[in-house]
Amino acid sequence: MMATERLHYLFRQYVEKSATPEETTELMAWLSENASDNDILSLMDNAWEDFTSARQVFDTEKSNRMLQQALAAVPAATPVMYPITGRKRWRIPAAAAAILLLIFGSYLLLRKEAVHSPVQQTIPVAKSGNDIAPANGKVMLTIANGAPIALEDIPNGQIPGQGTGTAVKQNGQLLYAPSTGKSEAAAVYNTITTARGKQYMVVLSDGTRVWLNTASSLRFPAVFNDTIRKVELSGEGYFEVAPAYFATARNKRIPFIVTTVPPAGGRAAEIAVLGTHFNIKAYNDEALIKTTLLEGSVRISAAKSSTTKDRVAALLTPGQQARLSNLSAHNNASPADRDIQLVKDINIRQTMAWKNELFDFENESIQDIMQQLSRWYDIEVEFKGTIPEKHYYGAIRRQVNISEVFKMLEIAGNVTFTIQGKKVYIQQKK
Repeated sequence: MMATERLHYLFRQYVEKSATPEETTELMAWLSENASDNDILSLMDNAWEDFTSARQVFDTEKSNRMLQQALAAVPAATPVMYPITGRKRWRIPAAAAAILLLIFGSYLLLRKEAVHSPVQQTIPVAKSGNDIAPANGKVMLTIANGAPIALEDIPNGQIPGQGTGTAVKQNGQLLYAPSTGKSEAAAVYNTITTARGKQYMVVLSDGTRVWLNTASSLRFPAVFNDTIRKVELSGEGYFEVAPAYFATARNKRIPFIVTTVPPAGGRAAEIAVLGTHFNIKAYNDEALIKTTLLEGSVRISAAKSSTTKDRVAALLTPGQQARLSNLSAHNNASPADRDIQLVKDINIRQTMAWKNELFDFENESIQDIMQQLSRWYDIEVEFKGTIPEKHYYGAIRRQVNISEVFKMLEIAGNVTFTIQGKKVYIQQKK
């Protein structure tokens, strides 16, 4: 039996295209003669752990070359991916697992090179006109009742109309001057809205940092008072909340509250925090509001229905996610749909992938994936015929053309994609 360390070494060498011919032969021999399910699963888990700290993507040429080499090196078979939960993502027969192991790097389109901060990548030029780059909309700032301002179209510097507050655009971010917590003037409210294909970061007057995902908006005062800090979110945002002690309030620690914008007939969630890091996903076209806690503690609450004052509430601890039905405000909703569901040991990497400029799919249907893609690429999706009920795992950077994402999905699943203008047709492979 080959030592585990040797197997991990051989696998890394093979995926990174640095294996010698002798090392490749040794790995292939082990796969064909001695590989057990547990051995292969161990290698896959080890590779996935490498992935959590490796965020750079292979270029298309290298990915295709690796895939072709892997397919040519092993007898044909069909790897099957099952919708499973928990830390281990693979539950497959050894014969299929051996093939999946060899295309693991191509399937994820990753390489083991740590990236410590998001890097702006050049969008590859499509080889034909039948491709779609990420949407190129604007990030709009609306002040009180004023006309929206496209932040990309104005220079760095101070933004007028903030009442007693001060806002400055600086290097692609919006920064509000620290507040003292005491103001006699009426609050001036701003709203930042990201178009499809855009993200933005704002520092509020209390020092709280907020990252907005694509197709999202945040409404907030230019200056917080010494009573409450309250903002309103539509879409998805990641918050790093400042403690905010105000001397004018006798060193009182002021709570920070996020409310979500409900869909028609739906209900809003309210998230109350004192100093913490968390992510809220509350798109109106999705069935669930998801609040994921990374650090600290939060309390989430919501009305049981649209006709009652009764509320449900839950406390989150780090690593947990609260799920609240967007649609359960209707009076005919079941009691379970009206409650808040707590999920432990959530995959933080996958939840926060958007902030690191990645798509990260984990046990997701093609319908859920296309919903994410439609926000980033500004596309219209149409499913033709019966679509296989498969679930997908994989990651790819957001700045590629959509055809690169489709290549990854076609490798992993039995579907094909056709692009016609801004419309994408999806159907089962024939």
